[in-house]
Amino acid sequence: MKTLAERQRPRSLSDAVKWLLARQPSGDRPDILAVARGLGVGERSLQRRLGGEGTSFQALLNAVRRARGRELLADPALDIDEVAFLLGYEGENSFFRAFRKRPFLWLASRLRQEAAYLASLIQKSRE
Repeated sequence: MKTLAERQRPRSLSDAVKWLLARQPSGDRPDILAVARGLGVGERSLQRRLGGEGTSFQALLNAVRRARGRELLADPALDIDEVAFLLGYEGENSFFRAFRKRPFLWLASRLRQEAAYLASLIQKSRE
């Protein structure tokens, strides 16, 4: 039987990078050098090994930001500028530029609508 630590251990370098990126403090700018150091490898080695897995640091960072963004955008109390900061963007404009070619912003709007709807249902059930 596997221990909890063994079950949580990343299975690939890509998984390890995503795991480290997801655990960075909110608002910190993600940095490949810091991630490489956290994994005990050089920056260039990290880039090369990720390339061998068919991905890149930027692609993994984008995936982590999208996942975290979905969680943050579901909270109607946070405005877009706060979400951008918490995801490590310099501002709302950087956030919009990063996601303008993806359906992410539509998804953001949809998540907020659903969160508001669920909140209203919860409120009604308490009355």
